[in-house]
Amino acid sequence: MGYPDLAEKYFIRLLNQLPPNDHLRGDLYEDLAKLAAQAKDYDKSLQWRKKALKFKNEHSSESSTNI
Repeated sequence: MGYPDLAEKYFIRLLNQLPPNDHLRGDLYEDLAKLAAQAKDYDKSLQWRKKALKFKNEHSSESSTNI
């Protein structure tokens, strides 16, 4: 994507609009981590990756019970 700042802005806007347990949050956290890594902001990237991992671990049991 040619506009990483704009992409980050829209990803964060979407995060703010999603319910706290929406499964798309984990994907958005990962996308934000990738954007930060592309911008060479590795600390921020690591924070987003940790958040993605935590979210997916906490919500993996919920998604398996919905099957």
